[in-house]
Amino acid sequence: MKGIVLSTLVLFLPFFIFCSSIPPLLISSCGKFYSQAGKSTGYIYSASTVGAILSAIFFGIHIIPYWGVTISVYIQLSLLIMLYIISTGLQKNSPPDKSGD
Repeated sequence: MKGIVLSTLVLFLPFFIFCSSIPPLLISSCGKFYSQAGKSTGYIYSASTVGAILSAIFFGIHIIPYWGVTISVYIQLSLLIMLYIISTGLQKNSPPDKSGD
């Protein structure tokens, strides 16, 4: 039982770390002012929802039947790593917050 839990953590933990850190980074880089925070958060999460639906359909119909689950996981993980790198780059290049707080 310990081996199953350990192997699941090793396999999925990097995926969960990248997935959970991307939206806050994108929100902080898109919402440059406090007044735009709600709008940019809505845009980010709506794009995330549409992307999740489209990728589930695409991977379920095209990638998994032809290439298998392993290649699918590698493709998704590499896409998430690239998105993480892009979002951290946007975070570093964004101007400081002008909310006055």
